[in-house]
Amino acid sequence: MEEKKSISGLVDLIFSTSRLLKEKVKCEHKNLQLSFVNIGMLRYIEEHGNPTMKEIADHFLISAPSVTSMVEMLIKSDHLMRVTDPNDRRVVRVSMTENGKKEFERILENVKSKIGEVLNNLAKDDLEKLNNILIELNKHLKA
Repeated sequence: MEEKKSISGLVDLIFSTSRLLKEKVKCEHKNLQLSFVNIGMLRYIEEHGNPTMKEIADHFLISAPSVTSMVEMLIKSDHLMRVTDPNDRRVVRVSMTENGKKEFERILENVKSKIGEVLNNLAKDDLEKLNNILIELNKHLKA
């Protein structure tokens, strides 16, 4: 019973930490009109080249119509563009515009800076422990 309570507390703490980090970043981006999900989508597109809508939907575990709506908004704001797959003209891929790449880099630097400010409050040993724990957690999640 004590182990379940401990796991439950960790789950609550993970959700809480995630929410607080998003709030910390969001406060600095009120004028951007981009949500944390939009930033995550730009990051995914940057990391995976020119993914299809289905690949994006699968990654974020959301429906294709939801992805289409989000991508449309990012196309209208000149962050993304549709690109026809050179190997199969029926396939449409999503790519970042030059404006999108510049904006994403600026946002990413700001996000790293804000999260870095928080992490700098931790002792060096605690930072190393946190890093090792997150690496281990990622290994288990990817397995």
